[in-house]
Amino acid sequence: MPIAAEATKRSAEAATAAVAEAKKAASEAVRKAKDLRGQSGPRPEAAKAAAKALGDEPLASVRAKNGGSALHLAAFAGQLNTAQWLVERGVPVTGVDGGGGTPLHAACFAGNLAVCGWLASSGADIEAADGRGARPLHVACLAGREPVVDLLLRRGALKMCKTRDGATPAALARKASQNKCADLVESFKRPARAAAPAPPVVKRPRPAPVPV
Repeated sequence: MPIAAEATKRSAEAATAAVAEAKKAASEAVRKAKDLRGQSGPRPEAAKAAAKALGDEPLASVRAKNGGSALHLAAFAGQLNTAQWLVERGVPVTGVDGGGGTPLHAACFAGNLAVCGWLASSGADIEAADGRGARPLHVACLAGREPVVDLLLRRGALKMCKTRDGATPAALARKASQNKCADLVESFKRPARAAAPAPPVVKRPRPAPVPV
């Protein structure tokens, strides 16, 4: 299937290498900035270079062949600490790769539950659609990631959302022979909200009878 074929091309080895490259770029940036700080006298150009070196540009510009950011790769590889490190340095959790997928899509396909939960709590949109209209729930169902499917549903993912081709998450799961995921989606019932308590009834005292 197109989504599965595209995602399986991203290996954990490639993810590790790309993230290592991002860290190397950041370390080099810090080293250059420290060298510049040690130089005496006013150096406007050096100050600009240091500011640029310490900025988020090196990390944000690291891209895989499919257009994914270092965060996409860390999410796919299940590297939670690295993902947190990248986000702390400005790599957006909502960035998209060449196919419109977010880091949450990557983590969901790989079944990295801890990363999925952290991204969902850090501003990732659980209803973000990629270029084919697939939400993270679609991707998790397609890959047979039951714990991730359960997490997304409990976080409020819409089980009847559809791709551009009109496929629901459960339908994609059935097509991929991921019947347990399909059953999980179809049987999930969102907890009913507790009804608001009725306002208390105020008993008004009856007026005293008027003497005749």
